[in-house]
Amino acid sequence: MLSGTGGTGPSAQLVGLSTVAGSTVTYTDASPKALAMYPFIGQLAGSVANLRKRRPTALLLRFGRWEFLTTGEDDDHRPLGCPDAHLPAPQTAEDAPDPIGALVGINTYSTEAIPSTLGAAANQDAVYAIRENDLYLWESEPTLHLFTDVLSGSLAGRIQLRRYAAFIARYASSVATLSGSGMAIQTNE
Repeated sequence: MLSGTGGTGPSAQLVGLSTVAGSTVTYTDASPKALAMYPFIGQLAGSVANLRKRRPTALLLRFGRWEFLTTGEDDDHRPLGCPDAHLPAPQTAEDAPDPIGALVGINTYSTEAIPSTLGAAANQDAVYAIRENDLYLWESEPTLHLFTDVLSGSLAGRIQLRRYAAFIARYASSVATLSGSGMAIQTNE
């Protein structure tokens, strides 16, 4: 769902968010700091709002990136993420995942599925701003099939386990990616 390339045939993958992204914000910094990264997260959210004409509903990032941002300090050495800054906890639907907090007023979710090989140095990750209502994922229940006719001459059978999936991004402008050399993974993440 994040870095799938699409395609057809047996090696096809679902198209991932990094492939769909309607816009990209680049944060370039040789020694990234959380305070310097915040304006770029705002630009990321703003790019979805400008292109889609609706604000993003979620940010996706690695938990290490979340910790980097919330434990970073401002110029007076105060933490950017106060311990009680996200209380009360955001409300979600009963079966929906709970956000870990909010950045720039947008519910933020963490996933370790975001690859750390996005940059040229192979140690950069990304932050995604998305409109959840514009992304559709369908998954079928797994089904087990037993075919005895195929190999009946040798009294054998073929067992297949199938599951179908489809993903559609209704609007490419509903997805934006923050990447660049400033997104290098820090040793303290």
